[in-house]
Amino acid sequence: DSSRLQTGRLPMEKKSVVAVSVFLKNSKNQFLFLRRSKNNSTGVGCFQLPEGKIEWDEKPEETIKREVREETSGKVSNLRLEGVSSVTLKAKGNEYHVLRIIYSGKFSGKIKLSEYHTDFQWMTLKEALKQPLLNGVEGAIRQVL
Repeated sequence: DSSRLQTGRLPMEKKSVVAVSVFLKNSKNQFLFLRRSKNNSTGVGCFQLPEGKIEWDEKPEETIKREVREETSGKVSNLRLEGVSSVTLKAKGNEYHVLRIIYSGKFSGKIKLSEYHTDFQWMTLKEALKQPLLNGVEGAIRQVL
């Protein structure tokens, strides 16, 4: 491939991803944000919502329940569709178009983080906007503000 010969690396691929995010609110009107660990290939140290990519033949609501369980060991209920956002970003040597389906819901359980997160914080959305955020999370916040 001639582009590989010129740069010494493979050309950037363009990929589409459908992801689902959830705003989990506590009784103090704060939302759960997770800080990404070094076990992630991108966004280390940034905050994100509980979220993830939809797997083949999975409904968005199933994705949220799975991701909340995997990332926090908790459960989510009362899911409500809040909107959709779209962002393009570069990561892992590729370009991605991420279509993000945004929900709100109620969290239950005790938080036990996975190896992909080092910390969690309950914050208002305005407080969260002052933190380092994973690409696309600011757009999701502004969608529901």
